[in-house]
Amino acid sequence: MRIVPALVLTGVLALTGMAHAAIDPNLVAAAKASVVTININGNSNTTLDLPGLDFAGSQDASPQKPHIRSSGSGFVIDQTLGLIVTADFVLENAADIYVQTADGRGLAATVVGRDALSGVAVLKVADTSLLALPFCPAPPHVGDDAFLIGNPYSLGILVTSGIVAGTDIDVQDEDMSPLLVLDLVMHKGTAGGPVLSPQGCVTGMAVAQFGSTGYGGVGTLGMAIPAAQVKAISQTLITSGKITRGWIGISLFEEDLTMSQVTPGSPADKAGLKAGDLILSYDGIEGTTFDALRRHIAAKPLGSELVLKIKRFPNDDLTLTVPIVAAPEDSGQR
Repeated sequence: MRIVPALVLTGVLALTGMAHAAIDPNLVAAAKASVVTININGNSNTTLDLPGLDFAGSQDASPQKPHIRSSGSGFVIDQTLGLIVTADFVLENAADIYVQTADGRGLAATVVGRDALSGVAVLKVADTSLLALPFCPAPPHVGDDAFLIGNPYSLGILVTSGIVAGTDIDVQDEDMSPLLVLDLVMHKGTAGGPVLSPQGCVTGMAVAQFGSTGYGGVGTLGMAIPAAQVKAISQTLITSGKITRGWIGISLFEEDLTMSQVTPGSPADKAGLKAGDLILSYDGIEGTTFDALRRHIAAKPLGSELVLKIKRFPNDDLTLTVPIVAAPEDSGQR
């Protein structure tokens, strides 16, 4: 997993050292009751490779310890069903999972569904007393105040504050995009915790910090998955247990949308696409990027069709229609 060297933001990047607006203490108390600590017993000898990003998850993940307890945070999204959402990588190599509530109770948890590409996972506990946090009805704006609730360094459920610095950052080769960028430090153990608006609704889910410096990561930018994406992915995981993405069987050079490879027998191959073809537009969309095309294909319904206008050198311009099928596991292509 690699981050694009240049941070591409839809809004103006706003960084500030000024004091942030206070959130209503009553809203904080209510929200904290919906936040849990995720504890895991299992093996971990895997490292996350995302240059510049320090994932705000495991607090004790040494490969020398064959049986470890790795902590993150999560929050309740459905009281009736006892459903909790967290960051997927918090559950890395989990053998047993249990959550600790804000009032100190320990509850066994089972996995409802996980999706590594989007970074979202859903757990279930046999407890219907935990209140759910509402998702915000609209995305935040650059400059809005933000409040993160989680369990940093196993100190308990704490609150940190900052502002929304940007609303769109692309992470290459992943569907964990676009991300919210926050002028807010995400300490170890806060991954999966909710980022709240001053009104107490969820604007995102904490996943990582960029440019860690020192014990507390002071001076870093926090990264969060937007609430709309967390909600959509979690609902699909609850219904289906997994996310099925569209696929046509091509690999691309990122610079100019030229096909580097077409998988033999794939929909793209059967439609007549060849390595070296340059994509001029897809479904009428021109002037796009590699990541935008990748997400467009992944999001199209299975059985639908992708209309590609291509240039085949030296001088052929073609329009081809490619059916969308389910992506194979770990295809590494679109």
